[in-house]
Amino acid sequence: MTMRCPTCTHSTPIGRSTCTRCGALLTMTILTDPRSAAPSRAPETPPPPRTGAGDPAAPVPAGHPPWLVPAFCGIVGLSVLLAAVGIRASVGDSSHEGTRVSVGTSGPTLDSGPTGSTSDGDGGSSVDGDGDGTDSPAGGTPDSPAEAASGDGGVADSANASDQATAFNELLESSAATRKELPGDLQTCDGVSGAIGTLEQVIGERESQLSRAQSLTVDALEGGEDLRTSLVTALEDSLRADRAYLAWANTVQGCTGDAPTDDSDHAEAAQADEDAGDAKDDVVSAWRPIADQFGLPTHGDGMI
Repeated sequence: MTMRCPTCTHSTPIGRSTCTRCGALLTMTILTDPRSAAPSRAPETPPPPRTGAGDPAAPVPAGHPPWLVPAFCGIVGLSVLLAAVGIRASVGDSSHEGTRVSVGTSGPTLDSGPTGSTSDGDGGSSVDGDGDGTDSPAGGTPDSPAEAASGDGGVADSANASDQATAFNELLESSAATRKELPGDLQTCDGVSGAIGTLEQVIGERESQLSRAQSLTVDALEGGEDLRTSLVTALEDSLRADRAYLAWANTVQGCTGDAPTDDSDHAEAAQADEDAGDAKDDVVSAWRPIADQFGLPTHGDGMI
């Protein structure tokens, strides 16, 4: 079996893609008789001029390898497949944009968007016991920061109460130190005139102590609120008495002999002293069991 060259009509054994004489691309006409005549139809274009068989100057067109078409089709098909996979992946990413995955103690949960509801692994909504939508750690929420830090609420409460008792005792000692600064002679005119500067200093210290007492934290002490209220009252009455004594001293300074006491400021100072004494008794009685509990000194009403 042979194939006939459409250019030079040379018969070439089947299996070759080019003519053995002129190198032209062979047609697929199969001849069973090597003596067959010219091809069934003439070529559409005239053949190129021949320079002679075997002329090395004649161009020999290269044929297409038999694997070229299947390989090209395979490359095109693979490109289309990759493009489709890329488009599908892009669509999937955009549909899940903003989805967050969180892992809790009961499995992963999905939160779709900033305000989306959380769902557990089996599709149910995940909310805590009080229904506010917040997650609670396993075992419940600690009752206080101190309990959370220590892991033992009793130990934390005890340490907190000890700190509060110590701060309260420091204020009592400060008040006792100020009491010792009060002038001892308010009976004579000379004593009153010399006490004016001391009374002004005492009033400044009392104002600072009253501010500290009002801001004391006593929630961990048994009866702490009543104790603080009594101390605030005692300091307010003491401050009122000191201011009245200062006003009286400014009025009578320069006198001779015994200091006159028939004055409204002196009467106000005496009444404030009495009121302060009652409040100090309440402080002493409320403070004593707390001082014994934490090993702190007790104070008498004359020391506050």
